[in-house]
Amino acid sequence: MNYKVAVYGLAESQTSLVMSKLPDEYILHLSVTVTDLLVSDAVCCIVNAGTLDENGVSILQNYYLDAGDYVSEQIIWIGKNPPSKAFFCYASFKEMLADFGSILQNAQK
Repeated sequence: MNYKVAVYGLAESQTSLVMSKLPDEYILHLSVTVTDLLVSDAVCCIVNAGTLDENGVSILQNYYLDAGDYVSEQIIWIGKNPPSKAFFCYASFKEMLADFGSILQNAQK
């Protein structure tokens, strides 16, 4: 079974690092838009908050507010002020990458 990790707003070097850390049963999905991220069917979504405009934050906030307890994917928010309590927040990409193995293990559950 292949699991999908979706990324949005990461630098090319960051995306390469994420890809290099993925076990064989994972594939990477590059999300070009916020909507693309939401329909990616990923077990884990990594969002660089610094690349979102107000509309993007609003879309994510409304989507996950509506989804409530039905959120099955892990949302990794890199930056300040996550729009939902359901998001796992990291101050930096480096901090998130240090936890990436455990993030993937929890995403499979």
